[in-house]
Amino acid sequence: MPEPNFLPIEDYGLIGDMHTCALVSKEGSIDFMCWPQFDSPSIFCRLLDGIQGGHWSVGPAHQDGIMTKQQYLAASNILQTRWINEDGVVTMNDFFIVENKQEGTSGSVRTRSSVLVRRLECIRGRMRLEIRICPRPDYGRKVDKATISEDKDARLVDFANSHLRLSIYPKGDVDVSLRDGSEAYCTVDVREGDEIFFALYEQNPKTTNMSSIKSLKEYEIRTNYFWMNWARKLQYVGRYRLMVERSLLILKLLTFQPTGAIVASPTFSLPEAIGGRRNWDYRYSWVRDASFTVYVFLKMGYGAEGEAYINFIFNRIADWQKAGANKALPLMFSIDGVSELPETELDHLSGYKNTRPVRIGNGAAFHTQLDIYGELMDSIYLYNKHGKPITYDQWLSIRAILSYV
Repeated sequence: MPEPNFLPIEDYGLIGDMHTCALVSKEGSIDFMCWPQFDSPSIFCRLLDGIQGGHWSVGPAHQDGIMTKQQYLAASNILQTRWINEDGVVTMNDFFIVENKQEGTSGSVRTRSSVLVRRLECIRGRMRLEIRICPRPDYGRKVDKATISEDKDARLVDFANSHLRLSIYPKGDVDVSLRDGSEAYCTVDVREGDEIFFALYEQNPKTTNMSSIKSLKEYEIRTNYFWMNWARKLQYVGRYRLMVERSLLILKLLTFQPTGAIVASPTFSLPEAIGGRRNWDYRYSWVRDASFTVYVFLKMGYGAEGEAYINFIFNRIADWQKAGANKALPLMFSIDGVSELPETELDHLSGYKNTRPVRIGNGAAFHTQLDIYGELMDSIYLYNKHGKPITYDQWLSIRAILSYV
């Protein structure tokens, strides 16, 4: 596969598990992913630098005559990419494992790290595919060191600096080699009915046991069921239901399950205009943006997501009160509730379509913008109306905000 040019942002699909996410291009490449959570350093960041960013590419070895299509499975956040030519048809399903209701509930404790799965299936004919995985930890500032091994069922590639393991099933169908000691590379010929699974996860004791193809198939079924069951709660009735449903599914991906925070965007430093300097890090929870999102969740029947954010923001207000409540409430917080978000520039990255600077962190957290108090009050009002009544302690926090304003 040739090195890609910068693709339009609309040519990417989003997958995630309410802890982190990844952007998958319609060509089949994961060009952006932070690990292990939204605001962690990136592992793949080719979206911002085609050479140093890192990527995980899957696609036909020969592009002549290839037609590519990409879509989500119905009522799901499983993303499917399809390659079609005269000789065959191959699909790839990309998803993060989300097994059950508890994993999607704010504040619940997950017993494993994130697991990213890519399933290749040849639907008709035959096709030669090329796979390249090249993690670049710490925003591309580190080069990973890869080693190849195998167990009973899978071929394994371990990446030392990012502490990630890639498992490939079945191991007999894929011959993996290393390039420059850091990039895992392979080509594979698939025929009708063939399936190959790739699973990427952390090397730690909490990781789900990726023991067989059977288990990965079950995880895909459970993940699809989770999303379909979540989408089924949508209360919107009208001609645009499918578009509203898809929008809600994406908004759900932007929620951070451990705390209830809602990120404005899963990306950093994508420019407002090509060649401009307004390239900000939006992987944080803005009071304004999150308040509008809470409104949507509550009106569409997703009270749990609304409640999770309301609890998150009242915890931040409590911290603000403990600090004296004598200066403006921060405009944004990290997904863990931190308001100190030092801003730095990554000079080694070229930026999207060579638009610099590339920034991480956000120095605007303590700017004064009085409109956020009105938007916050509106979301609290709607939560009180459509969710649960606010508590006495929460009412005291509201009074403190009003007294400050």
